[in-house]
Amino acid sequence: MTQVTDVIRDHAVLIFGDDLLALFLIGSYARGTFRRESDLDILLILKNSDESPRSRAMRFGEPQGYTGPEISPIVYTLAEFRRMPSFVLSLLDASRTLYSRPLPDGSDAAADCLKRVRSFVSENGIERVQHKGGHYWRGLPTSYKAV
Repeated sequence: MTQVTDVIRDHAVLIFGDDLLALFLIGSYARGTFRRESDLDILLILKNSDESPRSRAMRFGEPQGYTGPEISPIVYTLAEFRRMPSFVLSLLDASRTLYSRPLPDGSDAAADCLKRVRSFVSENGIERVQHKGGHYWRGLPTSYKAV
């Protein structure tokens, strides 16, 4: 898996350059529950972008010559991430940092993202509830503000 994640990290840096702040492996590969048919879920955080999240994911594509599992990228700007879309709670389910760089205030981008998600969950009384072989997040606010 290390070779695959190294290729993905290097590709993300090549595609997004200095705009890339953090890259996380999430989902079944981060949890260690992947199967042969599993896709490889990644979350990328960028400084800024004028593109839609879908366009950013399409731009990421796949590394040239890549033969690993299908890559499913989710690409947020830092401002979008800080509005706490419910998807970012998956970082608490399981994640592995593949890349991180310092934020303007000197803090580590990946560590800051994880800290903000944990604070958001704690401050809003959100809890992870097991249900029918899976889970859901109970107590999500109906509106979000940047944190």
